[in-house]
Amino acid sequence: MWRRWSVTALGLVAALVLVSAPAWAADIEGKIKSVDPAGRLVTLEDGTQLVIPATLKVARQELKPGASVKATFQDQGGQKMVTAIQVQAAKDSMKPGTEQAPSRQMPPAGKEAEPKR
Repeated sequence: MWRRWSVTALGLVAALVLVSAPAWAADIEGKIKSVDPAGRLVTLEDGTQLVIPATLKVARQELKPGASVKATFQDQGGQKMVTAIQVQAAKDSMKPGTEQAPSRQMPPAGKEAEPKR
């Protein structure tokens, strides 16, 4: 009886280990095709959809179409939940002619600027 119970218990433990496989992480790189208004769902050009949890710190204003991303995610219930992300702004985000001239501080009215030495 004892042996039968221990074989059954061992079988149940083995089944639980196989069924509850640990979450695995994967890496992905790509260019952003679209971002939902809340900045939580990012679709890459290859169609991959990444879910960015609200708790993950990321500069959401950088999540724009054309930007390159490198992300690590875990598959949770069929969704790719991002655990880490790096965003590189799109190359055309700084279009020619949009650079700002360096600011110069003007002297108060009635005074001349001192020459630089």
